[in-house]
Amino acid sequence: MSSVYVSSIDTAEHVPLFFPELKRRLLESELTKLHDLVPYIENTWINGMWNPSNWGHFNQAIRTNNDVEGFHNKMNHICQQANVEFSTLVKELHKEAVFIHTTAVHVFRGQTTRKRKPAQVACQDQLESLWEQLSNKKIDAFRVVKKAAGLITPQEYWEAEEESRADLDDDDH
Repeated sequence: MSSVYVSSIDTAEHVPLFFPELKRRLLESELTKLHDLVPYIENTWINGMWNPSNWGHFNQAIRTNNDVEGFHNKMNHICQQANVEFSTLVKELHKEAVFIHTTAVHVFRGQTTRKRKPAQVACQDQLESLWEQLSNKKIDAFRVVKKAAGLITPQEYWEAEEESRADLDDDDH
């Protein structure tokens, strides 16, 4: 299953080429609960409304676009409780608005405000090496996916994203 997930970091034109092999392996596996997932992936994400060029992350260091969830998690972390008083929420939202201005200034100057853990940096470096090898035709797309699956699994990916968000929250306030 990690190979299906990791296929998002390969080039959009390669995904349809190696998906049949991933499909075959998954359907032949003992993961019978996932067998129904294969047609959905194929019909929606390979040949359907969304194609690999819409969701691929090839040569992208940041592989998430769920800013709303990140913001929501950040506010929950800052407030540290559910059902926050309105005045407290307004005060925290004002602080965030000031911080957004500071972030925008950094972005316009070409300065990054994102911090990454050493493990994330190492993983990204290895992915970039794989992408370079693929671009130079020293490795094929299926091998990239197989090697990348060893670098990133869904659980590790989401844990890394949560750690990254927590680091940003700590640095911001």
